[in-house]
Amino acid sequence: MSSLSRSSVLNPPDLPPETLSSENGPDSEKKPEIPKSCRLGKYGALWFLVLAAALILRIAFAFYWQEHITAPSEKGKLSSRDGSFFFGDSDSYWKLGRQLAFGRPYEFDEQRHWTYFRMPGYPALLVPLFRIGGENPPVLAARCLNCLFGVCTVALTGWLAYLLFQNQIIALLAAFAAAVEPFSVVQSVLILAEEPFVSAMLMQIILFVLFIKNFQERFAGYALFFGLFSAWTVYFRPSWYYFPVFLFCWGLLFLFAQKRFFSSLIRYGAFFLLAGIVFCLCLSPWWIRNYRLSGQFIPTTLQMGASLYDGLSPQATGSSNMEFIDAFRREEELSGSDSREPFEVRLDRRLKKASLDWSRENPGQVVWLAGIKFFRLWNPVPNEPAFSSFKIRIILFFTSVPLMILGIAGFISTLKKGTIYGVLWLPAVYLTGLHVIFVSSVRYRMPAMYGFMIAAAWILWKILQSRGGGLEKVPKSG
Repeated sequence: MSSLSRSSVLNPPDLPPETLSSENGPDSEKKPEIPKSCRLGKYGALWFLVLAAALILRIAFAFYWQEHITAPSEKGKLSSRDGSFFFGDSDSYWKLGRQLAFGRPYEFDEQRHWTYFRMPGYPALLVPLFRIGGENPPVLAARCLNCLFGVCTVALTGWLAYLLFQNQIIALLAAFAAAVEPFSVVQSVLILAEEPFVSAMLMQIILFVLFIKNFQERFAGYALFFGLFSAWTVYFRPSWYYFPVFLFCWGLLFLFAQKRFFSSLIRYGAFFLLAGIVFCLCLSPWWIRNYRLSGQFIPTTLQMGASLYDGLSPQATGSSNMEFIDAFRREEELSGSDSREPFEVRLDRRLKKASLDWSRENPGQVVWLAGIKFFRLWNPVPNEPAFSSFKIRIILFFTSVPLMILGIAGFISTLKKGTIYGVLWLPAVYLTGLHVIFVSSVRYRMPAMYGFMIAAAWILWKILQSRGGGLEKVPKSG
C-alpha cells in the first residue's frame, strides 16, 4: 500500500454513517470510516468528565441541602428545622417506604389511613435503605440514591440526543447542560419521585425513537421494554398514564411518510399492542391490590379529586394548598353515604364533583387560572417564596432564559428534519396541558426541560458550524 493510502486509512475522512458498506475488504483503500464525531473513543474522556461532574455536583449539593435547607421557616426563608423535609410530598414517600420495608399496610397517615394515596414506585426504591438502616435511616443516603438517578438522566439525555442527531458533539452539549443546569441539580437531591421518573421517561422516549429509526426490523424487544418503562413512569408519576396514547397519536404522522401506509400501520399498531399488554401486566399487581381492597378498578391513585379541586375551586391560586381536605372529609363523614363503599372513593368523588360544578359556573375564572398556572409552570425563576433571594433568582434567570430561547429555536429548526424530532417537545405540550388544569410549579416542568436541552444543543451546534467550526454535517432524517 502506498504512503498516501496508508495515510487515508490511518486518518480517514469524515463520512456520514449511511455511506458505510460491508462489501469492501478490510484492506480496501475505498472503505469509508465512521465519522470522527460519532466515535466514542475520541470523546470517551469527555463523557467521563461530564458524568463525573454531574455526580460530584449532585453529591456536594446533597450534603449542602441536608445541612442548610431542610425545611422552610415560617417567614418563607430557607432554614433547617428538626430534620423535616422541605416538600410535604417527601414526608409521605418516606413513611410509605418505611411501611413497605417492614411489611406493614401500605397506607399513609395514622388517623386518616389513606390507602390509595401514592403509587408505590418511589417508596419501593427507598425500601433497601430502611432494611439496612432500620426505622430511621439517614435521609442523606436517599438523597445520594437520587443523585445516581440524576447521573443516569444526564447520560440518557446524551443518548437521546445522539440517537436523533447522530453526532457526539451535540450529545455531549446536551448531556453537559443536563449535568450543570441548576434546576436539574436541585431536583436530584430531593426526596421526591421526579428524578427516577425522568430517567424512566427518557428511556421510554429512547425506545420509541429506536423503534421508529429501525421501523422495518424486528420490534418485539423495543415493544417489550417500551411497555415496561411506560409502566415504570406511571409507578413514579401517575399523571404520565396517558402519555403513551399521546405518543401513539403523534407517531401516526410518521406513517404518512411511509410508502406502504397500511402495512406500516399494522406494524405500528402491533408495536403498541404488544407494548400495551406489557404495560398492563406490569401495572396489574397494583390494580389487583386496589380491587381487592375497594371492590373497584382504581388504575393509579385516588388523588384526582383532591388535585382537581386544588387547581379549580374558589380557593385556587395556581399553587398547592390542601387545607380544604379536612372540611370535605368532615362533610363526607356526616353525609350518611353508603358505608360499604370505601371512604376514600366517596371523598374523591365529592371533591371531583365540587371542582367540576364550580368550573362550569365560573368559566372565566377557569381561563384566568389557566393563564396564571401557565406562567407559574414556565416562570424562569422559582415561584416558591423560600427561593426569593435576589442572588438565587439572578442565577436561575440567566440559566433558564437562554436555555428556553435556544430550545424553542431548536424545536422550530427541527420541524423540517422529520416527525421523529417531535419527541423533544411533546413532553412540554403534555405537561402544559396537565398543569393549566391542575396546580402548577417550576418543579412540574422539569421533565420537559431535557428536550429543551437537546434542542438547544442542536441549535448551538448549528451556530458553531455556520461560523466555520470544521464540524461534519448531521445525517439527514426523514
